[in-house]
Amino acid sequence: MGPRLIPARRECPSQDALDLGDRVRLALADEPLDHLLPGDRPSGGRDRRDVDVDRQPLAVDQNAVTVEDHQPVLREIRWMRHPHNLTGAFCQAGSVSAALVPDPEGRGGMNVLLDGMPQSYVDLADPSHLAFEYVRLFGCVLDALAPGPLRVTHIGGGGLTLARYVHATRPGSPQIVLEPDAELTALVRERLPLPRGARVRVRPVDGRTGVAALADASADVVVLDAYAGGRVPPELTTVELLTDVARAVGDGVFLANLADEKDRGYLRRAVAGAEAVFGNVLLIAPSEVLKGRRFGNTVVVASRSPMDADGIRRQVARAPFPAGVRGGPEVGALTRSRRPWTDADNSPSPQPPPLDGTWRVR
Repeated sequence: MGPRLIPARRECPSQDALDLGDRVRLALADEPLDHLLPGDRPSGGRDRRDVDVDRQPLAVDQNAVTVEDHQPVLREIRWMRHPHNLTGAFCQAGSVSAALVPDPEGRGGMNVLLDGMPQSYVDLADPSHLAFEYVRLFGCVLDALAPGPLRVTHIGGGGLTLARYVHATRPGSPQIVLEPDAELTALVRERLPLPRGARVRVRPVDGRTGVAALADASADVVVLDAYAGGRVPPELTTVELLTDVARAVGDGVFLANLADEKDRGYLRRAVAGAEAVFGNVLLIAPSEVLKGRRFGNTVVVASRSPMDADGIRRQVARAPFPAGVRGGPEVGALTRSRRPWTDADNSPSPQPPPLDGTWRVR
């Protein structure tokens, strides 16, 4: 069941606007003050609590309300009014929280956060706007493929950013999204609806279960972009999972977003598995990540068929940030003597470093 959303208002909803048994309390006390504009005095209706702040803005909180329905799963919704007339929302199911936060730079998009970690950036007005670096690199690979609709399966959905991009750039593309977080999907569908005509089906299943149910050669592209607590789940980079993906994608392309430390110890074993299963592998990342200078995301591109590496390089060269493509001997040097991850010997990706309040968006 999806979260029950309360419409944003200037006043806290009255008790008769809620279901019997619901309990409403103001949430201003635990709302970060840097989500307010200097001089704002947010209020919450009858049980009003005013706050003066002098920090820089992210969004203006006009109405922060928490709803508890006394069920085993706690559901919370908080609404924020943004200076650019966007609204954000926060929901929590069990121990997992999802937040939609308007772009503080006013570029018109919405950040999707899971457990406080940036997961997606969605621009409803311009689906071709891929703000995160690794998503832009996903787009570079897709743009280098033959023209026309693509059958795409996404392992991990989040804000459905890449699915929106595929629909916008390749109309008519049938897409499947494997996203086990039904609460998140409901929130995204409510606040960030897909455009009309988008052939996107979201299945509320985990990646392993969803891939196992795919028919042989049923996808032209399979994209792995799944994180839990900021880490790739260990079962999603094993040889067993990759073998199942290869069955479903046939002669198509497998893309994966993998984050790692500077030493790339996790990435080396994941790429070794991709090499063993697919044979042809390219690595794409911002230059600083390729050179091992910082923690970051690498896009792994794998296929059983030869890939247009030159075409992919041309697309990557157009990215609005320095990035590179590695293949052949360079990939072999990275994976030399490395054992692939298996179901019996696996690990999640490394814990990301603490956020400093910003993340890379373009």
